[in-house]
Amino acid sequence: MVVLLRAIRRNSNMTQLLRSGCLLLLIVLTGAIFTGCGEDEPEEPKVNRALVFDGVDDYIDLGNIYDDVQLPVTVSAWVWLDPTVEAGLIPILDSQDGLDMYNGFNILSSNYSVVGAQYGDGKGTNNSIYRRAKSANIDPIMGGWVNLTAVIKGATEMDLYLDGVNVGGSYTGESNSAMNSNSPTEVAKVGYLYQNGTVFRFKGKMDELKIWDRSLTVDEVQDVIYKKLDASENGLVGYWDFNESEGSTVFDRSKNHFNGVIKGDAQRELSEVPIE
Repeated sequence: MVVLLRAIRRNSNMTQLLRSGCLLLLIVLTGAIFTGCGEDEPEEPKVNRALVFDGVDDYIDLGNIYDDVQLPVTVSAWVWLDPTVEAGLIPILDSQDGLDMYNGFNILSSNYSVVGAQYGDGKGTNNSIYRRAKSANIDPIMGGWVNLTAVIKGATEMDLYLDGVNVGGSYTGESNSAMNSNSPTEVAKVGYLYQNGTVFRFKGKMDELKIWDRSLTVDEVQDVIYKKLDASENGLVGYWDFNESEGSTVFDRSKNHFNGVIKGDAQRELSEVPIE
C-alpha cells in the first residue's frame, strides 16, 4: 500500500485528482487503480454575459418590490444603446410602472446622449408639478458600452455620472413632496417606461444593474461600477448581473433575491463590460 501511494504521488495526473477532491478507488488485490469524479469538482469559471433588448417587446418584470423604498437611492447600470434608436427616451429602470402617474424613481437616457433621473410624488401625471428630475447632456454614447449612475437624495439633490464622472446637469419639475413608492398595483421594470400615456422601450444591451437604498459618494461610485459585488454590500437592495446562460429568469444577487422575469425574447451574449 505504501509503495502504491508513493507511485500515485509521483504521477502528476493522479496528484491533481487528489487535490481536486476526486474519489480514488484503489483495488489493491488486482493492482488496478480506478478514478471517479463526483459533484465536488470545482465549478467552471462564470462567463460574463449581457442581455440584449430589441426595443419592440423585450423588458424585465421585477414585480412589486420597492413599495417601501424611500430616498435616497442609487441606481447604476452598464448600457450599450443601439444607434438606430429613434424614440426620445430610453428607459433603463422604472421602480413603479403601470399607472398613468408619476411614482417611484427611474433612470434613463435618450438618443440625444442624455443621462437623467426622476422621481414622482404620486399625486398626478402629465404635469411637472408632480415630479422632480435632473438631466445632463453628455458626449455621444450610442453604440458603445458606458456606465450610467444616478444618486437621488432629494428634490434638488441629485448626482448623475458617466463612467464614474459627475456630469452636472439641470433640474426640472416643481414637486417638493416626498417620493411616493407605495403603489401596490405597479411593478418595477427594466427597459420599459409608461409615462403620460406613452410607452418607451430600451433598445440595446444592458449589464450589471445595481440598486442601493442609500446615496453613494463619488469615490464609491467610481469603485463599485467596475467590480462584482456580493450580497453583503452596504445598502445593496437589487443586483442583476444577467449572467444566466438560459431561461427566462434573471437572478437578483442581493440579499433580497428579487428575481425578475424576461418578457419578450431578450437574448444573451458575451459582455464586453470592463468589470472584475
